[in-house]
Amino acid sequence: MIITEFNLRRCSLPLRRPLTVGGQTIDRRDCVFLFLTTSEGTVGIGELSPLPGLHEETLDQAAGQLLGLKDHLIGSRLPDVLDFDHLSQYIVPLELYPGCRLAVEMALFDLFIKHNDAADISTLKAISLCGLVAADQNNVLDEVRAIAGKGYKTIKVKIGRQSVDRDIEAIESIRNIVGDKVKLRLDANRMFDFETAFMFCDELGDEGIEYIEEPLVNPDDYPHFCRYCDMPVALDETLIDSQCLSLYESIGVGAFILKPSVLGGFRRTADMVNIAKKKKIMPVMSCAFQSGYTLSMFAVFAAYLGLADVAIGLDTLKWFEYDILREAMPVAEGRIDIQGILMRPPELNEELLKKYER
Repeated sequence: MIITEFNLRRCSLPLRRPLTVGGQTIDRRDCVFLFLTTSEGTVGIGELSPLPGLHEETLDQAAGQLLGLKDHLIGSRLPDVLDFDHLSQYIVPLELYPGCRLAVEMALFDLFIKHNDAADISTLKAISLCGLVAADQNNVLDEVRAIAGKGYKTIKVKIGRQSVDRDIEAIESIRNIVGDKVKLRLDANRMFDFETAFMFCDELGDEGIEYIEEPLVNPDDYPHFCRYCDMPVALDETLIDSQCLSLYESIGVGAFILKPSVLGGFRRTADMVNIAKKKKIMPVMSCAFQSGYTLSMFAVFAAYLGLADVAIGLDTLKWFEYDILREAMPVAEGRIDIQGILMRPPELNEELLKKYER
């Protein structure tokens, strides 16, 4: 395969309600789609959508970096089989914004999948999907009942946005609804100091809970916290802090939350999955409020990495008024139908796309 064409198009997807991340609030997700066409006429698509408050770069800064790769990518010959090491060394330059690198690697991965060279795709299994609720939302219990009723086996609960007592009350109510049929994941988004987090976990107990994600405002406290807290801890933002690498060895680290747009693409995410597996830590793929197209590609990538039974964190489309995909990602009984995605590749709604102009 030789890349012969490079195009960028942009779109803006409105949200149902404002989203606040890292102190920045948005009411829509702006994104740029990269289209790479090969000499055989196959088109690979990647999404670029840095999230304000999470990523340092703006969309235009990252898109400008993508445009700078046009001459480098056109004419590139791709290997016959998927080889992330080859892509990293010869196709995708190392010094890119994380989201920019993801967009290129996603488009290349899409090309390989469509050529059936990435893997024996007939063996890729359906992926478990993790539901998402917030402990402080008014209808949280109704939402939990609805998610559990759809066959989901895992639900993530956002905490830390109300008093600790009210969070504990909400989680205990959720436990009473789902019993032992659904596992809970708690996400505190670094909202607790050491004492509050320890008290919260001690009072709540770990029954039915897979882990608590990023509970501490100060990551330096994790080694001590993990040593004495019975509830497993999941690391997300902390994974990109080079000063916290020693936490991989900390007793009690139960999961890595892996966002490819933060880690810097599929290759680096695959590396982190391998590290997690070697250390017997749960690798959990997650997203950063991207479009349904990227969620579909993340699901296929997770299946390719053999993560079919680790519930993936992609239940964010409920925040969008509408999506870029003409047809929704196929989900049944709390699992994403990977074969359905591969047989009918995600199709973008052309009416929502505009030519990218800086």
